[in-house]
Amino acid sequence: MRIGLFILMLLVSGSSSCLARDLNDVENVYTLYRDSPYIEEQEGLPVDNKFNYMRVHIATFDSHMHDKSYNEFMCNRVKGFFMEALHGLPNPEKHSNFWCEKGYYKD
Repeated sequence: MRIGLFILMLLVSGSSSCLARDLNDVENVYTLYRDSPYIEEQEGLPVDNKFNYMRVHIATFDSHMHDKSYNEFMCNRVKGFFMEALHGLPNPEKHSNFWCEKGYYKD
C-alpha cells in the first residue's frame, strides 16, 4: 500500500509541475538524490575495497501550484519513505543514503 501511495505522490507532483514550470524560478525546487555503490576496476585491491559511491537522481519536486514549503516537504517525505524501506533490509547501513537538495538536478 505504501508503494502505491508513493507512486501516486510522484505522479501528482510530476503532473502538476508540468502545468507551470519556469526553469528560472528555482527558489522552491527540491531534488531527491541517493548514493549508489559502483565497482571501480582497480587491480590488486580486495573485492570489498573496490566500491565507490556515485549520486543518483531520484526525483525533482518543482510544483508551483502550492505554497513555498510544499516541494521541500514532499521531497523530505518521500526521502523518509525510502529510508524507512531500508530499515527492513538486512544490513541497512550497507545500502543507499537519500537526501534532498535545493534546486534542479545537478551532476
